Amino acid sequence: VIREDFGSFFERALKRDFRGRFDNAEDMLRAWRAIFTARQSAHPSDTAPVSERPRDAADARRRLNDGNRAFADLFTHLASQPELSRRVIPVDARDLGLSAGGDVAPAQRPYAARVGQPRLDPRPANIKAKEDKLTTYYDETLQNFEQRQYQQAFDRINKVGEMFGGQNKLMPRFALFGVMCVGNLKGKEAYVEALREVVAKYPNDPESTRAKEILRLLGENLGTGPGQQRDLPPAEGQVGNYKVTDDQLHYVIVVFNEEIVLNEAKIIVSDYNEKYHKLQKLRMNNIIIGDGEAKKQVIAIRRYNDKKEAMEYLDTTRKNGKDYLDPSKFKFDVLPISQDNYKELLKTKNIDEYKEFFDKNYSK
Repeated sequence: VIREDFGSFFERALKRDFRGRFDNAEDMLRAWRAIFTARQSAHPSDTAPVSERPRDAADARRRLNDGNRAFADLFTHLASQPELSRRVIPVDARDLGLSAGGDVAPAQRPYAARVGQPRLDPRPANIKAKEDKLTTYYDETLQNFEQRQYQQAFDRINKVGEMFGGQNKLMPRFALFGVMCVGNLKGKEAYVEALREVVAKYPNDPESTRAKEILRLLGENLGTGPGQQRDLPPAEGQVGNYKVTDDQLHYVIVVFNEEIVLNEAKIIVSDYNEKYHKLQKLRMNNIIIGDGEAKKQVIAIRRYNDKKEAMEYLDTTRKNGKDYLDPSKFKFDVLPISQDNYKELLKTKNIDEYKEFFDKNYSK
């Protein structure tokens, strides 16, 4: 690329006044490509004088290649990443024919090309102002909490609904935040009750998940509290939090009661599934349930439309045992389990309790 064209390109890209720069990335790309197109169509005379090679030619080539790669990466991803509004690409002044310390050097430093235009905030001014005020209020309340001004933070949280509405986007955060204040001001019992209220009120928000984690750390049963299951009579067949859900999607778990070479067992089960259940296109993954001596290796096979299909799988393993896991080598249980009960098992890590439920409801 001839120096003049390259210099003109960056001179425009680097203009201090944004109005003199390229209007958008597409214009910049066209100008960039035009430099190379002009170079390819030029046929300089064989007798044209050859410029003396600069002393820093190798460094200049490296800088140019780095810049080219950066621009190419930008242009490649700009269309597929609309959130990409700008990128700064370093440019050495020497590559523009300028001296970084000379009088002709641009005032803008460090030398860079800023591509794209600032993204405009699409929110109406009144909504933006209200949301910005809410965010500021949250930050100030957080600061009170971090400075251990719990009562002041708690009082501010109690005003959030009145000031910004009970459905504002930060309400779940404020709610969990308030729980922390309660824990510091009123003790464990009030703290636990407040955590349960967050779980019940915001079941689909991350704050509910965090509240559940804290309750587990405190050794609390998650099936208690406002709107939770302790207030309801156990359903027929229920053991712990395991419930009868025969029509729900099911998995089958193979639980190994002794430590094994899991990959060896997976190969055997996979071959069996391919032979007897190929049309079902079953998938497998392995997990560890429990800790220490209670740790169990498990293969989870999914999925089945309901309990009936999962039980059919269990029946075929019994009828075709010669092609399944050798019981003299592997000590295992094959247990169909509904999707909800599988999630509960992953939470409680109590396989013995699920076996009790299974014997009561599946082994009839």
